[in-house]
Amino acid sequence: CVPFLAPAHPHPFFTHLTHSRTLASPLSSPLAKPLDCTFDEAEYNHIYDLVGQCIREWHPIIKKEREQLDAGLDFQANPFLIDCDAGFALLAEKHSSKCFNVAVMALCKSGKTTFLNAMIGSDLLPSSNVPETACIVHVRHNPNTPHGKLTQMDGTLMAEGADISPTVRALNAHARLNHITPSEIVLNTPLVALTGRSFATQNAQFDVSDTPGPNEAGIETVRAQVEQLMNTADVILYILDYSKLKTEEEAVLLERLRALRPDLLNEARLFVVVNKMDLARKRHGLDFHQTKEYVASIVNQYIPKLHMTPDRVLPVSAERALLSRQVLNSTATDSVRDDCCELVFGQEWDSLHIDTEKMHTGVERLLQKSMFLQMEQTVLSFLFEHSASIFIASLTGDALRRLYVFNNYLHTAKATTEKNAADQLVPRLRKDLEVIRLKFEQALHSFETLTQEMEMWVEQQLLGFMCEMQNHVDDMIEGEAEVFTVSASAEVHKDLLNAVNRRVADQLVERFLQFRKELELRAFRRQQDVFLALVEKLQPFVEEVGHTVGRLFSIEEELFTTQFEFPAISISSFRLNIDQSLTALLVAKTSLFRMIKGWCTKGGLVLGDDAQYYTNTTALKKKWHENVHTNTQHSIKVAKFLVAEKIKSSLNLAKEELQQCIDGYTKTVQDALAAAQESEERRQSRIAELKSLIEKERAIIATLQALDHKHCP
Repeated sequence: CVPFLAPAHPHPFFTHLTHSRTLASPLSSPLAKPLDCTFDEAEYNHIYDLVGQCIREWHPIIKKEREQLDAGLDFQANPFLIDCDAGFALLAEKHSSKCFNVAVMALCKSGKTTFLNAMIGSDLLPSSNVPETACIVHVRHNPNTPHGKLTQMDGTLMAEGADISPTVRALNAHARLNHITPSEIVLNTPLVALTGRSFATQNAQFDVSDTPGPNEAGIETVRAQVEQLMNTADVILYILDYSKLKTEEEAVLLERLRALRPDLLNEARLFVVVNKMDLARKRHGLDFHQTKEYVASIVNQYIPKLHMTPDRVLPVSAERALLSRQVLNSTATDSVRDDCCELVFGQEWDSLHIDTEKMHTGVERLLQKSMFLQMEQTVLSFLFEHSASIFIASLTGDALRRLYVFNNYLHTAKATTEKNAADQLVPRLRKDLEVIRLKFEQALHSFETLTQEMEMWVEQQLLGFMCEMQNHVDDMIEGEAEVFTVSASAEVHKDLLNAVNRRVADQLVERFLQFRKELELRAFRRQQDVFLALVEKLQPFVEEVGHTVGRLFSIEEELFTTQFEFPAISISSFRLNIDQSLTALLVAKTSLFRMIKGWCTKGGLVLGDDAQYYTNTTALKKKWHENVHTNTQHSIKVAKFLVAEKIKSSLNLAKEELQQCIDGYTKTVQDALAAAQESEERRQSRIAELKSLIEKERAIIATLQALDHKHCP
């Protein structure tokens, strides 16, 4: 089997090499190793220098190989070499910075920014009740910047101290308003848990990155940035919101667990935090221990191989930790101090004449009860103490992934050059790979039924909502006293009915918004299941490409295998854009009333000159029923289109990715043959060159694998 390559800027859910040879002895996986191993100074420097030597030696070789082919042959760039070149460039940057990344994942309004501010001990990062984050902010522990320093990635100063929060808020607002991709920025500031410790004494450091949540609106322009970050992250801090446990929103975030790279799914690189534990017993009845047990069980349902135990779930109250720390470090505003002391001493705390010592004692107790200190010990202190091993594991894993891809390229090029049979080789290869492609497309037809089922399901959900809303309209109208009022003035009655109209419309809009949110979440989960089935079904086709090339060139034992993975959808990418229904709900004609003349008097029914007006409730209900029906039909049409388009676009992407895999091998063969046909001398020279590169690469791969096995068995 062979590598299935992503583009130059790989999607986080593209393929990941599994580091084993077909028909050969298994190789150790740099991604599966435990990360709690330790290195002494000499061992660390040896491996670090070895990876550096690998980068300095092999990146120029790859670039030279790519440049020679691009310049000398009339073919498009080889996807294998594009991937290797981009991968080694990222590896060189990581090696130079000696920094690995800790990415914080959470849904919008789960307290993610408050969580990071609590780590810092002040409100340096802006937060609000609406989606705020658009810029990716890398928080870096630096005891030499006590008030905080905000810089661009190249170190250019942007803001310090009190100017940091408004600067970040302005950057976020600008990015959202103008739909642009903002630059990533770095916040240098001390992390409270690492007080007294500096990365200057360590062999490696880490950033903690604040990213937009997968359900935040208005972040389409930064989604590629977030996906790239998730593709290169070395550790994940997964924050669940206690108030969203046992909800569809919880399921959305947990679904993303299944899309994480396999190397992140171990206890040293994935930490699960439950925030807002101060709401315990108020919403779902889950106390501290029940929360840990519930989250562990639900995580294991999604990722059984993770073997999550309750002790690995970290419940916290980030808000209480932040309030406490601001009071204790004397940076609290009056309102922050009031909120904190109210939590500690009660609403009437200011009348208790509490002295400073008693206040600090109570606030320290609140900080302890927030369980934030325990979380920091488990996460930040662990990462600091094991930063060298995590960094080295990341370096070796990245290096081996790229070397494996280049290995497959070299073996294919060498075998092709040795055969030197252009007339038979390329047509045969194209024919065999075209058969695979056609079989692949035939397999996609089986998913047409799934698309139809999904469309029918969406339609049923919307029709059910329609019936519910029509009944709700009847109940509302029956409960409106103004509807049954008899008025002497047409204008007065019209005003009364307009007020009723607004109340009905407002309630329908509110219910529609909630329904749409729930529908999107349910649809997201159903489509995730579709795509998981798709991945399982289509994986053999990618493997067959590798087997075909391997058999044709008799190099199956020399090529590395891979796992085909679909780019996972996100809730934000599956947006039922049916806002027009909201507008339509607001224009219902409800000024339906009749005029009657006369009234009952003692002398019987008489006619008079005065007119009275009352509502035709039957017509009013009918009008609203028609309006709800019209809106529902519109929503069904749009939603079914979106469902079909989402599946269609994903299937097309799968075809493109398989085609790229095919193109990678085809181009490698074409390029090798073209170079070999220049002359026999050139062909022999090229064979010798490729053999030499293969032997050199085999040596560095074996060395990295041996070190990997020795230090992290």
